[in-house]
Amino acid sequence: MLKKIDFKNEESFNFAFDVVDSLGKNKPDKLAMLHISGDGTERRLTFRDMMKESARAANYFKSLGIKKGDKVMLVLKRHYQFWFAMIGLNKLGAIAIPATNQLQEHDFEYRFKSAGVSAIVCTADGEVSNFVDIAQKSCPELTIKMMVGGKKDGWRDFDSEYTLFSSHFKRVADSPCGDEIALMFFSSGTTGFPKAILHSHRALVCACYTERAHHGQTKDDVFPCIPPPCFPSPLPSPQSFCPQRSRRYSCIYRPRGGRSWGYSYNTGHSCEEPPPEPSRLPSQTPPAFPPAPHPPETSPAPVAEYRFP
Repeated sequence: MLKKIDFKNEESFNFAFDVVDSLGKNKPDKLAMLHISGDGTERRLTFRDMMKESARAANYFKSLGIKKGDKVMLVLKRHYQFWFAMIGLNKLGAIAIPATNQLQEHDFEYRFKSAGVSAIVCTADGEVSNFVDIAQKSCPELTIKMMVGGKKDGWRDFDSEYTLFSSHFKRVADSPCGDEIALMFFSSGTTGFPKAILHSHRALVCACYTERAHHGQTKDDVFPCIPPPCFPSPLPSPQSFCPQRSRRYSCIYRPRGGRSWGYSYNTGHSCEEPPPEPSRLPSQTPPAFPPAPHPPETSPAPVAEYRFP
């Protein structure tokens, strides 16, 4: 039983620099993530790739005027670019707000106003960007819109623009660390307005050690990440954080349609149509739930904040 755990240099800890860049330098060719997109495209990303691409993203965000403390929403489903953007914001010191692509116009408006969101990186899939455009009309603080996987008037093309920047991003004296805020998640809003849950930089290392000490993960394990990275559960950080801290790699599968298969093989692959195993297949007919009611037409309540240690 784990009764006590101590960390060194918590006050200066930054996941992007102390974990991702450290592994990128010391184990550059080790596989960090295997991503399989909906069309079957397979991408194998090493820790060197993670280090360099997140640095490009950080430099790109900085060029747009995004700075330390700014709130940046990420609505990126299971796109592999999520991890470049997330870790890049971690390096820059902007606060990342992962969010689901199921949000509607009023959901975006509430979150934009409550959190003071100034920038968003959004998927081109579906109607998400349209809802963002509608919500922006009443949210003047949102001035920067970036799109992944497509192009649209009024939006910057993340895929083509971020690659133009340097793959080096240096750590400086005032780089974010310790008790400074790294992440913000919104709760489900089941019993009221969604509440903002804040995570500091040093809180991320706690989740990493939970994986190693409690779940028994090792550097050679395959960690299948099935839920979209907008969900904080079961880890208080994106699913890529803990596998990378343990030097194992994540297997990310982005399905076509709405069904997720949770199969992980020795090769580290997840496949869209695995051999039939009834006990592990998702239900063919999802249960019917009544539609969720819209929030009452009132002014948003103050955002409650809870900071993890």
